[in-house]
Amino acid sequence: MKKHPIYGRATGISPKEWWKEVVIKTMEPYYPTVPETLPEMLWTHFSTKKAYELSEGATPFLQNIRHLKKIAYETRSRKLNWGFKSVTVGVVTNSDDRVVDVLKALDVGVIYRTVSSPPSNAGETNQNASISPRDGVSIVQDEDFYDERRQWEAGVLDFVTTSYAVGVEKPDKAIFDAALASARGYLREIYNDDSGRFFWIHVGDEAEKDVIGPMRAGGVAVLYDTKRKEGELERMISIDGVGVDCACMVVKDLREMLETLEVMEFMDCYRGLGWMREPLPTAAPIKELSKKD
Repeated sequence: MKKHPIYGRATGISPKEWWKEVVIKTMEPYYPTVPETLPEMLWTHFSTKKAYELSEGATPFLQNIRHLKKIAYETRSRKLNWGFKSVTVGVVTNSDDRVVDVLKALDVGVIYRTVSSPPSNAGETNQNASISPRDGVSIVQDEDFYDERRQWEAGVLDFVTTSYAVGVEKPDKAIFDAALASARGYLREIYNDDSGRFFWIHVGDEAEKDVIGPMRAGGVAVLYDTKRKEGELERMISIDGVGVDCACMVVKDLREMLETLEVMEFMDCYRGLGWMREPLPTAAPIKELSKKD
């Protein structure tokens, strides 16, 4: 809603207040009097797993990541010789913090949440203490993660960064910077690794938000498209319909991302478009041009 961008964050209202106004404005043309209970009912519905489902392949992907984390740990301990000493998985989403509770309801554990400023308890040593990544954001440990009654059968995410928490939305470079700061904070907390050196990939289903944005932030972008054509390995992206500006990998199933871990050193051609031009003033929407290999 343009009046209150970023789920109300930009104008100081709560996501729940934002949601109520959206429901009323949407329903008013059809119902002269919107039932008072409707916004609350819809808010509750879209705060639970009833309104969502994990994409096909997400659960086995996260379970395989758990295995790769173990291999990386053994490499860090010099018991194995893999190419990576850690694997960190996070979610960057244009949403409010309900997404964390929805993920947990879908049996996906979340270790840390990104917040835009260090909480007052920064520096405490209990399990909910925050860690400041020195980049304008902090990560706060989710209070339910270490509940021994939960097994998180679908898998575990190391952190979740929402647009409401940091005050900007994809494709703004700043939200990816906040996610990277969260990843650095996670590595410092878990592995005492302050080098800041890592290779990062962002996977998403919208060309503008999930390809152009992360590539401008210096990362590798991969387009997720469940309707990808047979044999299509990459897609050409034009930011305004005038010429081709970049290519990105395209996957149909998240499990395909596991294969990229073996070929990351060859993926620089998909990385780091900080130089990318801005769209022309009369720009058409970002276009995707299919290409078969």
